[in-house]
Amino acid sequence: MHIDNNPINEESELLSYTLRIYHDFYSKNDITLLLASLAPDVSWCGGGPQMMRSGRSEVMRFFVSTKEEMILFAIHNETTAVHRLSADFINIIIASDIQTLPSTPLFLKEHLKCDVLYRKNPDCANGIGWEIVHINNSVSYDKLKPDEAFAITEGTRAYQHLTKTPVPSEDKLAFFHLISGKLTSTLSPQELHCLSILSIFDEFTPQGAAAVCIHTDIYALLKKLIHQEFILHHTKTPSTYALYPLIREFLHEKFSLLPKEEQSHYLTRAAQYFLSLQQYTKAMSYANRAGNYSLCLRIFSRGADSILLSSSRTYPMDLLDHIPSSVLRKHMQPVLYILLDLYFTKAHSIYQKIYNRIDSLLTGKDGDIFRELLKTYTSFNHLPSMITHMKNAEAIMNHTPPPAETLCTTTWLFMPFFHPALSLCSRKIP
Repeated sequence: MHIDNNPINEESELLSYTLRIYHDFYSKNDITLLLASLAPDVSWCGGGPQMMRSGRSEVMRFFVSTKEEMILFAIHNETTAVHRLSADFINIIIASDIQTLPSTPLFLKEHLKCDVLYRKNPDCANGIGWEIVHINNSVSYDKLKPDEAFAITEGTRAYQHLTKTPVPSEDKLAFFHLISGKLTSTLSPQELHCLSILSIFDEFTPQGAAAVCIHTDIYALLKKLIHQEFILHHTKTPSTYALYPLIREFLHEKFSLLPKEEQSHYLTRAAQYFLSLQQYTKAMSYANRAGNYSLCLRIFSRGADSILLSSSRTYPMDLLDHIPSSVLRKHMQPVLYILLDLYFTKAHSIYQKIYNRIDSLLTGKDGDIFRELLKTYTSFNHLPSMITHMKNAEAIMNHTPPPAETLCTTTWLFMPFFHPALSLCSRKIP
């Protein structure tokens, strides 16, 4: 679009151009024209200080990053005004009612007033000779009936309140009442039950959802839900979904009402799925929540270094209290890892309790090896160093070793622990 330099025409043409930006943004979720028109020193402000930006890169980053959270609106009762402030500045004001489309289950309505300030610049990137140097959005709301809408308190993006802003408890209860009716009217009991199970995930893939809800056609359900527009959304990770936080909280309340055995069943399925992907920290988190201690031990034995060196401890600290003594004797490698983690993280009372139990189980040569290993490992006084040395020793044992004289003395201290002939660590978890 080229805007005529004739002062009589340029105001009306610039208004037409601004309406295209406005309608594209709210009716089509298209920000192409908007981004093309931003000046290098543009400033933008919406409802609240957290929605203020300045500079083209910052304003572009904001609109690009929030584009996925926009839903489509219908525009009503639109009015416009054009004010020429000088030969080089024109202010355009658009005011309208915007509301969600009839097909959207969640009804939202706003009165929006948008001020756009243009500056004349023949060299601006969009080729029309004018660039946006300031945008100001102001929003107001009618008094709505309790069942008519869930009030959004700030901003111009309808789902900001759903996805980020803390919600007052009275609004939350009204919202839960609203979505309960919406969900039960559009989903079968089986689909609603599946959704409550999916609330155990922060985000999930169709494969992960299918691994937990094996009796539901996950792909058909996701296709149905993505058109609902207020239940779940695509995340920035390809082929990954997430429930909106308040929806997830509502559904997780339903999940928490299931019998404990059923909850444990689904959490265990999630743990097994992440274990199959070798995502040990996630797998341990779900196994811990399921209270499945034998699975926790199995996960720990396969991914101890990932779990111990993660930013947060995901395995239950009382894990070994739930493992029978006969099993402990067969799986001393993960037991030693846990003991050392407790030692290095200053959990001395739990450490001493488990140490005494293991010490009483092992006699003769096994007991001597156990005490010598523990003494050697704790001398490092640093858990990551200890794990690195143990992995290096294991790698050496699994390959043709170099000549004996080239091995450091420290490595030989670990050899008994990894030697397959020793019953202390040679058995695997079934």
